[in-house]
Amino acid sequence: MSGVRDEKVEKLNRTVNDRALSKRLALVGWGLFLVWIGIVKIADLPPGAVLLGVGAVTLGIQGARAFFSLPLEGFWVVAGAIFAASGLVKLVGGDFRFLPFLLVAAGAVLVVLGIRGRLAKDGEGTDR
Repeated sequence: MSGVRDEKVEKLNRTVNDRALSKRLALVGWGLFLVWIGIVKIADLPPGAVLLGVGAVTLGIQGARAFFSLPLEGFWVVAGAIFAASGLVKLVGGDFRFLPFLLVAAGAVLVVLGIRGRLAKDGEGTDR
């Protein structure tokens, strides 16, 4: 009986610790984002560098989540990859004309999924 209780307590502690770590990583990510935007403004960096930096911060936070065995946030992995790729293309003189359309399409999918309740975990935010 005590073994089952110990397992439940351990699982609850792990969940609480994972949530706290996830919040700390999010805070670090936003802090890095703001620092990067400040650096961009001070150094007057080109748009490609801006996008590349935002992508690097976004992917870096997801890398930290993976390092700490937290689940990756798929949206932010895709968004970071899009920002980084578009920044690289801009920096090498290419043109990423379809980026706005890609962003509109991704946003529309998120809106539809949000309305349908597909992104809610464990039934949170759904009426079912």
